[in-house]
Amino acid sequence: MRHTEINPQHPDEPAVTQYLLRIGYDEFEQRVRVVHGNGIATSYRYYEKSRRLQEISADHGDECRLMIMRSGADVDDSCGRRQGAAPR
Repeated sequence: MRHTEINPQHPDEPAVTQYLLRIGYDEFEQRVRVVHGNGIATSYRYYEKSRRLQEISADHGDECRLMIMRSGADVDDSCGRRQGAAPR
């Protein structure tokens, strides 16, 4: 995505603004990394067996983690129960 208007309030800013620099996918065609124009990189991890989303993290460079979210779902069961476990 590109925005090419010159901002009259900030004429020294570049005329081209890149909002999205890169999107990466794995062999299962699931998104694994997005790099935004402001330098923030969002990474996605998936459970190996079910390929459901396990974790999302957003970082700005190597030293600054902005966010991390983890799924509480279990990989064995869509309801979060292990096979053979008593229902909750």
